[in-house]
Amino acid sequence: DLTTAITDSFAARLQQYAGITVVRTRPTNGMYGSSQTLDLIARTETARRAGANIFVSNHINAGGGMGVEVWIPNASSYNYGFHTTGVNLGTRVLANLQQLGFSSRGLQTRDYGGTSGSAYYPDGSNADYLSVIRNSRTRGIPAILIEHGFIDNWADAMRLQNSSMASRMGQADADALASYYGLRLGQNVPRFYVSRMRSGEIQISWQSIQVERYTIAIRRNERESWQTYTYNCLSTSYDLTRMPDGSPLEDGKTYEIVVQGYKNGAWTPVDDAARWITLAANPQG
Repeated sequence: DLTTAITDSFAARLQQYAGITVVRTRPTNGMYGSSQTLDLIARTETARRAGANIFVSNHINAGGGMGVEVWIPNASSYNYGFHTTGVNLGTRVLANLQQLGFSSRGLQTRDYGGTSGSAYYPDGSNADYLSVIRNSRTRGIPAILIEHGFIDNWADAMRLQNSSMASRMGQADADALASYYGLRLGQNVPRFYVSRMRSGEIQISWQSIQVERYTIAIRRNERESWQTYTYNCLSTSYDLTRMPDGSPLEDGKTYEIVVQGYKNGAWTPVDDAARWITLAANPQG
C-alpha cells in the first residue's frame, strides 16, 4: 500500500547516510498481539530495545481535509526536549513535502484528555493523545507521526496516485531527518584504499560502516563481466592475489575494483571514486 511504499523509500534513503541503522517496527503479519493498542505499544518497545534515537510513524490521512501535517509531542514538562525535537524536525518534514506540491496543515499536538491513568505522564503533566508518541515518550524516545495527505481529497489523491510520489515522499522525509541530525549523504559506502601493493598482489582496506558483510569484485575493463571474490567478507581488508577465475594479477595492468556492504536485505551503492587501480610494475612491499 501507499504507506508501506513511503516507508520503504524512507528506509532506503536513510541507509545512504552515514551512521544510520533503520529498525522497522511493523511485523510482517501486520500486527503484534490481538489489538491495535497492544500493537502500537509493542512497536515502541521494539524501538526502545533497539536504542532508537527517533521514532517515525508514516500515515495517509482521510476524513476530510487537504494537505500534509506532522504530529509531534505536546509541550508538557515530561521530557520537554522531545517537544522541541518535534518542532524542529517536523518543520523540516513539512517544508520538504510542500516542495512536492502539497499544502501544509502545520504541526499538530493533542492531549490525551480525561482523568484515567493514561491521561498523565509520571510528573503529572498532560500525556499525548497518539499512542506512538505517548508510549515512545515514556520510553525515552522522541516520536513524530507524518500524515502524507488525504486519500479522500481530490487534489491530494491525484498527487498520491502518481507512480513516483510515494518514493519521493519517503526520500523527502529521510532528507528532512538527515538535515535535522546533521547527517551527510553518501558516506555510508565502503571507500577502499590500497593498503599494500606487491608484485602480483593488491591489498585493499576500508573504514568500517554499519553493515552485516561486504562483497569484493574486480574486472580488467568496462567490457568485461565482474568477477566476485566473496559475498561474505566480515573484515575491513582483503588481499587480491589472483583474479577470482584463478588467473594472476599482472604488474603494470589496471583493474577496476568495487567494494559493497550488505544491510537489511540490500547492497550499498558503489563508491564512484578511486575504483581503477594499476598494479605497479616496480612494486614496493
